[in-house]
Amino acid sequence: MTQQELTLELHRRALALGKCFHSICEKNSIPYYMLGGSMLGAVRHKGFIPWDDDMDFGVEREYFNKLLQILNEQLPENYRLVSKDNVKGFYGGFIKIEDRQTLVKEHLTDFEYGVSIDIFPLDRTNNNFSLFSKNRIINTLYKIHSYRFYNLKNYSLSKRCISKLLHIIHFPFNKDFIYKIIDKHLLKDKGDYLANHYGAWGMKETVHKDTMGKPTLYDFEDTRFYGAENYKDYLTSLYGEDYMILPPEEKRKIHITEMKIIGD
Repeated sequence: MTQQELTLELHRRALALGKCFHSICEKNSIPYYMLGGSMLGAVRHKGFIPWDDDMDFGVEREYFNKLLQILNEQLPENYRLVSKDNVKGFYGGFIKIEDRQTLVKEHLTDFEYGVSIDIFPLDRTNNNFSLFSKNRIINTLYKIHSYRFYNLKNYSLSKRCISKLLHIIHFPFNKDFIYKIIDKHLLKDKGDYLANHYGAWGMKETVHKDTMGKPTLYDFEDTRFYGAENYKDYLTSLYGEDYMILPPEEKRKIHITEMKIIGD
């Protein structure tokens, strides 16, 4: 399978997963938003960023736990809910919906899974990002927790050493302990900001609730998904004011390096 064929098949299967997620959310009155590259793709490309390999969605915490139960009950047989509670080796505070008929490998981690979409909880918080703020503590804890899972074979010696050190420091603490500390620092339903504490962009993914606003439909490939009402403010927070400008070619890299079809 060529790189182009791989990307097209990843997009086809991720789009099917997204449509399933959207349908379940609509049926059960669960509001959601496209996040990150999916929101950028909807605005800049009317679909996938050509070198992206998944989709990202966010659901406010007050609906997130309800969504977990609904997905467990209503996902079709060929899809699976992936979380830190039901899949060994998965470390995220978010969840995935996985296509069980595929198996992919990526260069960032050694964790193997099917083509998937990511669904993040959006937590109420404030805009205090000082050194000892709850936002900063959560961000730091999660970075330390997740960094030890990265596949650093192709990274510098210094990064590999940091990963080994973090693994040693982290060893006495299991993942439940880490997430209990994070949960303790969450502001729950307080605050005028929404944070994706488990996103790739760190503090940039904390925006005023009015930025997300009312979930608004955007064209995406041959369908439509909900995204931030004030998408310009949201995308500027993550990518800067030049978000409509394509990055240089050397940065247009797909994370997934291999995919196998294991059933259809």
